[in-house]
Amino acid sequence: ALALASAICAASHELVWGRLLGRAVGNTAVGVGLTLTLFMLGSGAGSWLAARLVERGRASVRSYAAAELAIALGALVTLAHCLRDRPWSASLGVQGVPALVLDVVASSLVTLVPAIGMGLTYPLLVALTPPSPRRTTSLYAAGLVGAVLGFLGLAIVVAPRVGLDALGVAASVGNAVVGALSLVLLRAPSAPAASSPPLAAITASASPARGKPSGRRSPSTCRPRRPQRRSRSSPAGARR
Repeated sequence: ALALASAICAASHELVWGRLLGRAVGNTAVGVGLTLTLFMLGSGAGSWLAARLVERGRASVRSYAAAELAIALGALVTLAHCLRDRPWSASLGVQGVPALVLDVVASSLVTLVPAIGMGLTYPLLVALTPPSPRRTTSLYAAGLVGAVLGFLGLAIVVAPRVGLDALGVAASVGNAVVGALSLVLLRAPSAPAASSPPLAAITASASPARGKPSGRRSPSTCRPRRPQRRSRSSPAGARR
């Protein structure tokens, strides 16, 4: 359920950014290309960061919830950046190619934070679930179904009725809800203390008791005794 909902929210953000980043940079084609580039870059950087967290043992439910919250807040900032009256280059009086470069850099810096958060969510979700090929496949399938349903349903039904700005806000709220639910649904139950025998009992059962013969002789007792050498000196009566 978390993978499905997170994928739907990610599809919503990609749809909104693909339309509104063109307005932020002043070029629709550049906006669409920038959206795809940032999503791919964020997925790679987020996956790399998730791998480092797993290797260091810091992958936890809180880290997943923090990633979802970062997506929600970063997407709201990106939406506010895209809905400005005019691009930053126009506000600063920059024109020509430098203006396009300035707008692309500003939009990339703002959008890259939630994009990295999206790249973090799936690897962390896989690391937090019990290791099973079937479970990993089901998570991937849920994410794929959520992305397809999100693009088709949101682009055809929701976006024309509520608008892109309302869709972006709703997707951000959805990420925040997914992060809050993960704190409850992914919380691992604590194992009882008596489920595993203590280490001292395992050691005592594996080693023989002290003071009792173990049934096996040590290597020192198994060695044959050397014959004692006779003394060369003989008694006085034997020399006769």
